[in-house]
Amino acid sequence: MEENSKGGMVYFYDGKAPISKDQYFYISEDGLVIYFDSGAIAPYAAGFPEFKIPFKDINRIIHTEGSFWKAFH
Repeated sequence: MEENSKGGMVYFYDGKAPISKDQYFYISEDGLVIYFDSGAIAPYAAGFPEFKIPFKDINRIIHTEGSFWKAFH
């Protein structure tokens, strides 16, 4: 397993995308936040790593006419 540093944080990398079908996420006011269990992709001391994706960056794949989207806007 390799270690990759990004933004001062060290992440584990084994050559596979760490996102799964049942990936943890939540919706914030500004975007989608993907997060991982402690120790899953970084040292336990890192806590629960989060990656924020602004809606503007994924707008082309969001169904803005659906009830889920409209519940937030």
